[in-house]
Amino acid sequence: MPNRLKTAKGATDGKDAIGVANFYAVLGAEYDIKPVEGLTATARVNHSGSQYADAANTKKLDSYTTLDLGLRYRMRLNADQNEMTWRVGVTNVTNEKYWSGIDDTGTYLFEGDPRTVRVSMSYDF
Repeated sequence: MPNRLKTAKGATDGKDAIGVANFYAVLGAEYDIKPVEGLTATARVNHSGSQYADAANTKKLDSYTTLDLGLRYRMRLNADQNEMTWRVGVTNVTNEKYWSGIDDTGTYLFEGDPRTVRVSMSYDF
């Protein structure tokens, strides 16, 4: 779906909307590590194309790509199929510096998240 503008007075007709990337893609994969039952490696690449920062389409935010990596360990606790899952993940592994977006007035930029480590545990009962 094109993100072209059409305005009442035509000042920005045919221009791209502020803060809308021209392309966005996510590619993810998981791999079960067979020697350890329940252990899975995860990877995800996120790509956002460039986006305009003003209504006249003269200022542009650069495209960016980030990489997320993680491990998940799922363990069965009993015969009732109750499971506990441990996760550790790193988002933006390369610590890419980028602007993730801009508000619709073109005034405020949003800085992309830095490298972040997350650890979690969940229990299914």
